[in-house]
Amino acid sequence: MPRHTLNPKTVSTCTAETEHGDHVFEIFDYSQHRGMGTGEYIRSGVFSVGGHDWAIRFYPDGFSGISKDYISVYLELLSKDTKVRASCDLRLVDQSTGLSASVIKTGLRTFDSNNITRVAPHDGMFMNRSKLEASAYLHGDHLTIHCIVSVMKDPRVRVSKTELFNRIEFSASNITEQLGNLLDPEEVADVTFSVGGEICAAHRVLLIVTKFLGRP
Repeated sequence: MPRHTLNPKTVSTCTAETEHGDHVFEIFDYSQHRGMGTGEYIRSGVFSVGGHDWAIRFYPDGFSGISKDYISVYLELLSKDTKVRASCDLRLVDQSTGLSASVIKTGLRTFDSNNITRVAPHDGMFMNRSKLEASAYLHGDHLTIHCIVSVMKDPRVRVSKTELFNRIEFSASNITEQLGNLLDPEEVADVTFSVGGEICAAHRVLLIVTKFLGRP
């Protein structure tokens, strides 16, 4: 009959690691930025998350004709010749409480610095301008954009080395040493025999083992 060799089962793992970063873009004298024109924007200072450079784009008069009644806000990947998977949460800060609220949140997607996917979201209608100017987000001609960026690191570098699946480790047996210690005269014997008038000490466990091994 053919003999089959059973190969051991092995396992490796892959884990996701994400780095988060925040940037706050303070816009003072908001009303004076109005009238720049559709498609014109102000870029925030550069900030780094996940080893990549990013910035916020703010369009006071909207990104295009479709969004001319809105302000447009985007996250932009600035690192050159780079592709990275990331998501962003673009928020506005209530000037009366200092708390921010999410306006647009994107899912995890690929940013490619070499094409239009370097910016997110795809929608330029961030918030209606009339609604914004009547809200607590704009006070004293001051507007604050809060951006939270989450960058996923390359999962290929998070793969573990291959190991045996459900490997059970056994410590080396020292039964021979333990049985040998029972022959030490300093050990306290638990059985005595009288042989020819001489008292001999023994250990019950050795007698049991000897009897067992002596069976045919």
